[in-house]
Amino acid sequence: MTRRIGFLRRRLLYFFDIRLNLGYNMDKPAPIESFRGRSQGDAMRQKYVIEINKKNKMTIQEFAELDKDIMSLLCEEKYDMEEIEAAIAKDESALVDAIRTKNLYPIGVYADKMADAIVELVASPAGEDGKRAKTLLFDDSDLLTRIPEEPDVEDEISDEDVELDDMLDEGLDKDFETEEKIKDIKTSLKVEDDILNVDDSA
Repeated sequence: MTRRIGFLRRRLLYFFDIRLNLGYNMDKPAPIESFRGRSQGDAMRQKYVIEINKKNKMTIQEFAELDKDIMSLLCEEKYDMEEIEAAIAKDESALVDAIRTKNLYPIGVYADKMADAIVELVASPAGEDGKRAKTLLFDDSDLLTRIPEEPDVEDEISDEDVELDDMLDEGLDKDFETEEKIKDIKTSLKVEDDILNVDDSA
């Protein structure tokens, strides 16, 4: 019981850390700081079993690793295939929305792969027992390896400055490369006589 509570607490912390920083999908980049201090040993493996039975009902089971190589069932959701097939007819985003529930809410990377697996299952023929099933295994440490290295901002800025200076120098050389000097202006100004005739009595 203690092991189970500890696992659930760790899973909840992980749940909020991932979803608050990455969002419900993985399209937006995650802040690097959200994963600092987290090692691959802290990550968990998750398994999803997707099954369509002979009654054309779909079930998704979510498992998580309690200890090494020990998977525990966390959640099981059942779906109406008419709704699933209608979502497939729309697009992948609609299918992802259809399989997500309050209890089962995989992050974007996992949800996309689950959607692909469901499309394959629906298109594939049933087995001898009338069932179609697919198992997906995810390792959360894969998310850690996807974090890009921080770019060297100072180097990038200095490189851009150098390139800009070079462009300006080239433009100036082309437009202003000349040895001609400005000639002396020898013309005199002509002043009208009536302007010079000032009335001294005024």
